[in-house]
Amino acid sequence: MSTYTTTKGTLVFNNDASFDDALDVLREGGWINDNEQFVDEDNRPIMPWSTVHHDAKVIGIPCAMYRNLSKVLDSLVSLASAASIVGCNEESGTLFLQTDNETVRLDTVEWAKLHAGDASELKSPDDPNVGTEEFTTWKDTVREEFFTQHSTTGIADVDVFSEPITV
Repeated sequence: MSTYTTTKGTLVFNNDASFDDALDVLREGGWINDNEQFVDEDNRPIMPWSTVHHDAKVIGIPCAMYRNLSKVLDSLVSLASAASIVGCNEESGTLFLQTDNETVRLDTVEWAKLHAGDASELKSPDDPNVGTEEFTTWKDTVREEFFTQHSTTGIADVDVFSEPITV
């Protein structure tokens, strides 16, 4: 069964072997193409440039919905010397934070009540006054707020998400 998660993160490696192993996992799973660009399930690049930085041994996972990437995150993080990944399981709505030290899973509704500012006004798919589209919009807003509050790009010495400068 496929699992769809919206995921964003940074993985930093302290040796070539672990870095190469992580790239192999991503290639074999079809999450990066031959140009080392992350791709969607139709093999279209998420970004117009690669977020893989060989010199710094950093892999940036651009924010997108990925099919089954969550199933290999533990192995990718175990290869990394530092990691910061945020995500949301699109089916269950579970939010997650994954670092090199721990994984935390959070209920979207509970997190929204405590941390989502304007989005904390509870929407429920069970409420007859809340339509599916309205609930989906609310869930997307909560996810964006979660990602904004928990995305860490400062664990690497390079910003892999900025367009590279060509000379």
